[in-house]
Amino acid sequence: MGNMMAKTVVQYGKWSERKFSSKVIREIPNKNGIYIIRATKAFCRVRGQSDIIYIGINKKQRKDGLQGRIRQHINQKSSAGKYLDELSEKFYLKIAYKTENHEKRRCRWESEQLKKYLRSHLELPPANSSLPKE
Repeated sequence: MGNMMAKTVVQYGKWSERKFSSKVIREIPNKNGIYIIRATKAFCRVRGQSDIIYIGINKKQRKDGLQGRIRQHINQKSSAGKYLDELSEKFYLKIAYKTENHEKRRCRWESEQLKKYLRSHLELPPANSSLPKE
């Protein structure tokens, strides 16, 4: 198994990549979609290296879409939010996202990417706490 890097995931389709910050989050569309938060440098995993910090989607049809879901990660009340805040002090983080309105496709994509990461690295990305329920 090779290293799973964000560029291997986002090579298909049109993705936008930006620095992870509250200013950039305001520019993310209020549409449903999928996203990856990554570091600009790879880091060691149980097996290999990766730059992927978090793989996610917005699960329900939200009026604030991706923007609202990603904004939750800035909220330090969530465990992922606290972790990402800590990481953003040490690493330059970026976010890649793609709009996708079909909920089943979003859920399938997230599940497939997390399982692929788990197979490659023997663990989930650092800010993902579990596989999605199917």
